[in-house]
Amino acid sequence: MPDTLTYTVRLDAPGPPRPHEALHASFYEALTRVSPELSENIHQAPVVPFALELGPQDDREIKFRVHSLQDEVTEACLPRGPGRATDAPRRGDGPWRTERCRPRSLEL
Repeated sequence: MPDTLTYTVRLDAPGPPRPHEALHASFYEALTRVSPELSENIHQAPVVPFALELGPQDDREIKFRVHSLQDEVTEACLPRGPGRATDAPRRGDGPWRTERCRPRSLEL
C-alpha cells in the first residue's frame, strides 16, 4: 500500500551543503543496515519503489518525506528501536537523530 512517512531530523552539527544528496546517501546507508537484501533489490530495480522529498531545513534541522510504494520499504523506515533505518541515520561526520516520524497510509 502506498505510504508517506514524514520525518523531522535534528543534526548534531551544521547541515550538509547539498542536503538532498546527503539525505539520499543516508537513506540508502540506513536501509542497508536494516535490510541489505532489500537495499540491493532496490538498487537493481528498473524503477525505485520510493521517493524522497526534502522539506524545510536550517543548520540544525531537516524535514523530509519518504513516499513508499512497497510495504517492505515502509516497514524498514518505521522507527522501532535499535537497528531500524530511522534509529540513527548518519551523514559523514555526525549523526542525524530522528526527532519525529509520522506515517500516513494512502488509500487509492
